[in-house]
Amino acid sequence: MTSQIALTVFSGEYDVTCKRQWSEELDGLCSEPNVIMDFSEVSYLDATCITEMLRMHARRHDKGFDRETVILGQLPVRKLFDLLKMNDVVRVVQCLDDAARSQRFAPIVHYAFFGNGGAAKRNTRLQA
Repeated sequence: MTSQIALTVFSGEYDVTCKRQWSEELDGLCSEPNVIMDFSEVSYLDATCITEMLRMHARRHDKGFDRETVILGQLPVRKLFDLLKMNDVVRVVQCLDDAARSQRFAPIVHYAFFGNGGAAKRNTRLQA
């Protein structure tokens, strides 16, 4: 049985002002057995977003799914993950190649809503 990989790409700044949309994005990942979250273009995350990530992780864990893989890029987000020891919760990698190295199947790519200050939204959904 093949196992789908859900790759969600985030961009911009995410804070309490976009909590509802952020929660909806993460809720959509709760039923996915294999999740990669690409934060390489995220310039800011606040504690609200981290709390919602932890809730998503707990729901996925209760379903018996492996921990999520998170691609980090920008220094402020990497520092926040380090400070909160998020690498104890999620698998943190530096690039998509590292994220996909242990995966045997190509991901289905979804572009999340763009946070404050994000680039124009790309309405692309790919199956590689």
